[in-house]
Amino acid sequence: MRAVLLLMLAGCNDNSLSVRNTAPDAEITSHNDLDTVDQDVPVLFRGRVSDAEQDESLLGITWYLGDAPITGCIEVDEDGVTTCEMILGPGDIDITLEVTDGIANDSDIITVTPVPLNEPPTCLFTSPLPGTSFGPAEVIELVGQVDDERTPPEELDVQFASDWDGPLGSSTPSASGRVVLAAQDLSARQHEITLIATDPRASAAWPAC
Repeated sequence: MRAVLLLMLAGCNDNSLSVRNTAPDAEITSHNDLDTVDQDVPVLFRGRVSDAEQDESLLGITWYLGDAPITGCIEVDEDGVTTCEMILGPGDIDITLEVTDGIANDSDIITVTPVPLNEPPTCLFTSPLPGTSFGPAEVIELVGQVDDERTPPEELDVQFASDWDGPLGSSTPSASGRVVLAAQDLSARQHEITLIATDPRASAAWPAC
């Protein structure tokens, strides 16, 4: 009697597949490291995020002021642009933009220095006194004093004007803030003379007086 044993041999083949994920990228675009920003007023920070495998609008982002996440700043548009408005107090402060695609993440961090908001310069007339009368051909010496907390006086733009005759001229302040203009050929009438000091470093013109 013959016994027959049938064997089936199966080979083992491991065809496991791994897919590599590319990390997203984050960059703060509105400010550079060590920039100064206005203190105690809203400052808008802007950034851009991108990912090679995922639509930018689907990425998760978090803005940080120091170590604290800013709630509400989570939107990313179709171009990968994200913004966040923050109010900064005194002292150097780290601003961080972090992005994640759910697997990998990236972040960009800058340090900014908040400074008090730029105030307009101050100015006043020291001569002549209000109500002083002059002859029609007389040269009138207009003298004033200007000052600014953050800008040297000699860098201020100073203009004189009459309510009747219009602009009378400009004067470069001394280091102490003294300004002088010799006005002549004014109309024979009563004039209201205006001294205007403007800080060219300000984001807008600041007429002071």
